[in-house]
Amino acid sequence: MKSITLFLFVSASILFFITSCKKESNTISLPSLQTDSVPYENNNLKIDFAADLPSKNVVTDMHFFDALDGIVITNAGEIYQTKNAGINWTLQYASPDSIYLYQLLFTNNNTGYVVGGTTSCIGNGCTPAGGQILKTNDGGNTWKVVLDKPDKEFVSISTNDNDELFAAANGIKNEIFRSADNGENWTSVTTSPFNFYKIIFNDGTGFCTTLSSQWLISKDDGVSWNVDSSSASKYSNDIEFKDGVGYCFSHLEVYKTTDNGDNWIDQGISGSSGFRIVKPLSANSCIVFGSGRFTGGDFGIFYGAIWQTVDGNDWNGVQFNNASIYAAGFYTSSNGYATSRDKLLTITVK
Repeated sequence: MKSITLFLFVSASILFFITSCKKESNTISLPSLQTDSVPYENNNLKIDFAADLPSKNVVTDMHFFDALDGIVITNAGEIYQTKNAGINWTLQYASPDSIYLYQLLFTNNNTGYVVGGTTSCIGNGCTPAGGQILKTNDGGNTWKVVLDKPDKEFVSISTNDNDELFAAANGIKNEIFRSADNGENWTSVTTSPFNFYKIIFNDGTGFCTTLSSQWLISKDDGVSWNVDSSSASKYSNDIEFKDGVGYCFSHLEVYKTTDNGDNWIDQGISGSSGFRIVKPLSANSCIVFGSGRFTGGDFGIFYGAIWQTVDGNDWNGVQFNNASIYAAGFYTSSNGYATSRDKLLTITVK
């Protein structure tokens, strides 16, 4: 099976991620998209360049424990750590097969997981690297492989309210795996004909978005999974919850739920920019990072665009002409980092 890497970083802003959000009409008008550059500051938000990233490869996810200590992963199987806000980086793990690392999850300050893999390769007789789940018990200093599947590509990982881990894997047979012992042992809990994209839990409900027309939903904290066939087909890329409120990107739009995903309300901020990352900061505050306008050419250039809201209703947007945001993470409700090509950005919500 072809890796979904192609979708993420060559066609990320074309956004052929087909899945669903149940839509209710409650459109909020968005002011005309403004163009600016980083460093950037307005009454609500400040973004600045912080440091160089440690690799020329694409940083796909990040986790910062505080303003100084952070971990980033790349699409070439690298895990880097910084102890001084990105000024210096240490390579803590490098995959022998340079597999694509998709997502990073820390369940506490010591224990963390990374998922990745690839089921495609180039050249006659080559063997795909397959998928792996990595674990650290010391805050990211060392990593070990806790699950290795030669026919899988692990694309997402999450934990439920019972501290059980769930990992979504694509392959000839797409599967969701569960671990009840902190990632040491894994069992398959369901299969699907749809390619998975992201798995997440909120208040006993599991959501697993797919690259097809429907999601998988669990109403019992991951014990059983069923296709959500009541939703209309949409293009989707990300879903996150914070303080009981959820946001998802779908069909070049952002939707919000306050009833654990039973209904999604259109935030009315669709436009020429394709969103990639939603980051709820509180029940009434969310920042959405996007890929920006397509400029043409073989691959085009996708400049970073953001939307932010302070009170849950008022949204503002800006498109950067010198930054293209690929990953973001917050260590408080108002402070975080993002990546733009080879730069680490600081983000401050006022």
